[in-house]
Amino acid sequence: MEEILINIINNMEKRIIFADNKGIIRYINKSAKEYYLKKGIKKLVGKSLVEFHKTKTNKEILAVLDKLELDNTIEKVIINDTTIYVVRDKEKNFMGIYEIY
Repeated sequence: MEEILINIINNMEKRIIFADNKGIIRYINKSAKEYYLKKGIKKLVGKSLVEFHKTKTNKEILAVLDKLELDNTIEKVIINDTTIYVVRDKEKNFMGIYEIY
C-alpha cells in the first residue's frame, strides 16, 4: 500500500513537501524535486525547512512546530499564503507537516 501511495503522490502535478516534527524535510514528490532542481537546489531531503525560507518566516515556522507539538487539536496552519497541513499518528502525536503548492 505504501508503494501505491508514493506513486500517486509522485504523479501529482502539485508540489508536495513533508517535514518531520523537527522541521527536517523527509520527502518531496517528483514535481517539487523538478521545481527545485530548476532553481539549482539539488538536495532537499535531510535539510531543515529553515534553510529554504526567509529569516522572518523561519521564526514563524519554528514557532508553529513548537505549537503543533503541544496542541493536538490543530489540523492546519496558514503562514502568509502557505497552508501547512499537520500529520499526526493514531494517538494524535505530532509527526510532521506537509505543504501542497
